[in-house]
Formats: sequence, structure tokens, C-alpha cells
Amino acid sequence: QRTEQVECRAHAEFSPRFAAARSSGDFYRALHDFTLSIPDTHIGMTFGSDVFFEDYGGSYGLVLAELDDGRVIARQVIAGTPAELAGIKAGADILTWGGPPVGQALDAIVPFLGPHSTPHGARPMQLVFLTRGPVEAEVVVGYQNPGATPADAELTATVEYDSLFAALPEFNYDELILPVEGQVLDDSGLGYLQVTTFSEDYNL
Repeated sequence: QRTEQVECRAHAEFSPRFAAARSSGDFYRALHDFTLSIPDTHIGMTFGSDVFFEDYGGSYGLVLAELDDGRVIARQVIAGTPAELAGIKAGADILTWGGPPVGQALDAIVPFLGPHSTPHGARPMQLVFLTRGPVEAEVVVGYQNPGATPADAELTATVEYDSLFAALPEFNYDELILPVEGQVLDDSGLGYLQVTTFSEDYNL
């Protein structure tokens, strides 16, 4: 019965969007959002570069991180981007985004890359896509640089991908590192394994 209810909700939400689609981009967005509504990381579809550029080709130049105390900081600020030109520095606390507190703004983000099985799994991508949008999109960001007082920055998105590549771990793997490494901690005798990737390792 629960499966039938989920299917009915999905049909009610997406069937009108498919019927109303009048372009390949509109149809792609409807199908893409349908896949995102299924919380299973094994589901996916072809990457739509044209749609991605239209919807997320703009960036403010920030790479964000969320700390275990709930604070969001600028882990990296790409040189020459709107964030850097506005005075936001690496290590700055991001306080608000577009008005609401940054945590509330993050909760509302549905990442373009997905789907994700858990909210914990989706959070890194929410951090990525909070900082992206259409080219020329505008946002007011409240921030506090280290040792400074809080300030606001009015940012306008420009075409920029360095922050995206810096935020995605797939682009930052050391190709020579082993996919699985282990170590025994001398003091406790406990051991741990680090699994770097579940993808095939052609070097091996």
C-alpha cells in the first residue's frame, strides 16, 4: 500500500510536467527531477550539459564546508571570482544566504547531481549547489572574515567551474593512491580501513 501511495504521488507530480514539456530541455528537467525524487544512488541518467549550463553554469566562486558545530565556512575562495572581489576570504563564516540563515538555505537545495539515499549523503552536494545558479543570478551573502566584523556582499554569478571541480572529490583523487589502505593504531591495537573509491582501479 505504501508503494502504491508513493507511485500515485510521483505520477501526480511529474505526469503533468511531462505532458507540458515543449522542449527537450523541459522534458529533460522533468525526467531528471523524477530520478532525484527516488532516494536510491543507483538511479541516474545521462548528464545534460546544456541544461546544466543554463541552470547551474553560474557561480560565485566559493567552496563551502559545514563543520560539526553546524557552522558553514568558505573552505576556498577562487581568485578573480565575485566572492573574492567582494572581499570574502578563505575561512570566513557564511552566516546568511539570500536572507535566511545559511543552514536553512542549504536545507532547501536539491542538488543537480544525485539522487542520494540519505540526507547525510546529500549534504556535500547541497553545499556545492548552494553556490551555483544561472549566469547573472544575484544573491546577498552575510559573512564574517576571520578576525573581522560581519558584513554583507552582493554577488552576481559568472561562468566559473574551478570551484565546482575543487568541491567534487572525484576530481581530487591521487591516481597513485591505493583504493584500500589500512593501519593499526599502536596504543589501542585497533585498526581501520580507508576506502578511497569504489570505482574500478585501472592502475591495479
